[in-house]
Order: sequence, then C-alpha cells, then structure tokens
Amino acid sequence: MTEDFDTLDAGMGNTGLTLSSIDTANLRTAGKWGRFIAITGLAMIGLAMVSMLAFGGSMLATMGSSMMGGSGAFSLILVVYGLAFAVSIYLYWQLLQFSTNAIKAADQGNSAAMTASFTSLKTMFKILGVLLGILLGIYALTFVFAILGGLTSII
Repeated sequence: MTEDFDTLDAGMGNTGLTLSSIDTANLRTAGKWGRFIAITGLAMIGLAMVSMLAFGGSMLATMGSSMMGGSGAFSLILVVYGLAFAVSIYLYWQLLQFSTNAIKAADQGNSAAMTASFTSLKTMFKILGVLLGILLGIYALTFVFAILGGLTSII
C-alpha cells in the first residue's frame, strides 16, 4: 500500500505564519503607539491615585464630621475606585507587554516575542470584553427598571 497523503495534506506545508515587510512595519508602529498609550495611561492612573489619596483624607474628615455614616459611604467609594484602578493598571500593563514584545518581534524577528505579544493582547481583549458585557448588562437593567418605574407611575 502506498502512502499518498497529497490530498489530505494539501496546503499544509507552511510551518508558520510569515509577515511581509509592510506587516512588520505595521506591527512596529502599533507597538510604539501602544507603548505610548500604556505609559501615558499608567501615569494618569498614578496621578489620579495620588490626588485621590491627597484629597480623599480631607473629604473623609469632612464627611465623617458632618454626617453620620459618611465614612462608611466614603470607604465604599474608595473600594470601588480601588478596584477600577487595579483593573485599569492591569489592562495598561497588558498593553505595555504587548507593545514591548511586538516591537521586539518586529525588530529582531523573534517568534517567542510575537507569541508573548499576542498572548498579552488576547488577555487584554478578553478582560475588556467581559467588562463590556457587564456594562451592557447594567445598561439593560437600568433601561428595564426605568421602564418599570415609568409604568408604575402611570398606574
């Protein structure tokens, strides 16, 4: 019996994806812009955290002395903003990892750096997709409750 796999293996001879010079230039450009956006975003989050800590203490002192339970509400706000900052820092960090590895892959032709860059990009997009799904769910619930509130006010 002869083993003729030409039909089954047609088109499978390519061992990997190759990038043209235009693709490599586009990857390098995307990496540079991504690095700029990530560094700027991380710096802005840092400034926001410093200002929140600086002005948060005075807000906590004012709210705690003027209203009962104000410190509990402010603590809840701190937790919510802390979580938002943590998620944002992680997303910008993933963008920075993508950018650094994309530039390295484009400049050196390093396939391990290319894999690492796309892994970071995949993680970033997955998290953004989950967050978008949560946001759309909140919008849908708000819309439903607004309609129900409007209907109950009519009745």
